[in-house]
Amino acid sequence: MAIKSLKSNSYGRSVMAGNSIILPGDYESIATINAGASDLGNGPTFSSIPQTFKHLQIRGIIRAPLADATASVMQVRLQFNGDSSSIYDVHNIYGNGTSITAGASINNWRMDVAQTAGDGLTSGIFAVAVIDILDYTNTNKNKVVRSLTGCDTNASTGVIYMWSGNWRSTAAINSITFLGDGGPSGGFGPYTQFALYGIRG
Repeated sequence: MAIKSLKSNSYGRSVMAGNSIILPGDYESIATINAGASDLGNGPTFSSIPQTFKHLQIRGIIRAPLADATASVMQVRLQFNGDSSSIYDVHNIYGNGTSITAGASINNWRMDVAQTAGDGLTSGIFAVAVIDILDYTNTNKNKVVRSLTGCDTNASTGVIYMWSGNWRSTAAINSITFLGDGGPSGGFGPYTQFALYGIRG
């Protein structure tokens, strides 16, 4: 979608995309999940998501669980409405400072949206993620997701990922569940946070 112009108002600068203007004030906090000082188990969920917005955005600060200190990397995954059927597709491109790689995976039981370093690689590393879920209430189309994530992997290198995904369902999204694959216990590490925002658009 081409950006047509930039404007300013009391909220600051806005972006005009097509015929829609999205202002900073159009983002509204819905809910936040915080791990606190202990590991957060698999399956934290935003439920009863309001159906009054145009799009959703999740902002994540994500750490692998301490219980899986031997894991080198951890995938971060989503399921919508508790659906574990094999109708999720993902595509990604990532760079590590020296090379760029692309990949794809279809007919999955979940959608990959981020990756973080495991505590077995470098203890205490966090990934950051911004995940957009577009037209989440539209019952005439499959749901699409895009995300931008990155993390350090040790003292000298890091990775940045761009993901796109498709949930082949026309159902409106009313819940989002997070899954981590950080070894046998799954889940997420201390001080992991997921913040859900609605975008009026």
